[in-house]
Amino acid sequence: MAETLQAVLERQLLDDADPALDHFQDDFYGDFYDFFANYQNFKMLTGQLTPADLKKLKLYLYLDIFNSVDFRGRKTYRYCLVFDHELNFLAAESDFTLSALIRDLRKTPDRVSDYEQVKQQVLAGLAERFQSAASDGNQRIQNFNEVIADIYDKYSLNRYKIAYSLK
Repeated sequence: MAETLQAVLERQLLDDADPALDHFQDDFYGDFYDFFANYQNFKMLTGQLTPADLKKLKLYLYLDIFNSVDFRGRKTYRYCLVFDHELNFLAAESDFTLSALIRDLRKTPDRVSDYEQVKQQVLAGLAERFQSAASDGNQRIQNFNEVIADIYDKYSLNRYKIAYSLK
């Protein structure tokens, strides 16, 4: 049985009160790579994680959190960018939500397959940008920061529109 548009929307809801989600305390703009690398190191230094645990976990970065139109009082997000413990982008596990596409188009796509096609194109574009400087350490860090900063700027993000967690 094919998944419905409504089921996709429900799957992409975010429990913004989830204690596993962390938020910036102040508006943050800068070295995102360094921030998330330090975040992981802090978790290890404080004994919340071991190096073996960290290798199994992924960083989930939720960008452009907003109130869902279809589920009043619940939140969704535009992007869920997933990274491994070395902050390599995992496009196959990342998400661009149907709610975001509906906001952009100001209408609902006809079929889930239409949405999936757009989602794959968006994530492939991000993967290409993240991978464009993957071999050079300093260039990779700069590239990571630029991709996140571009999204940050495009959607006028602030601390209330971003969340992250290790899972």
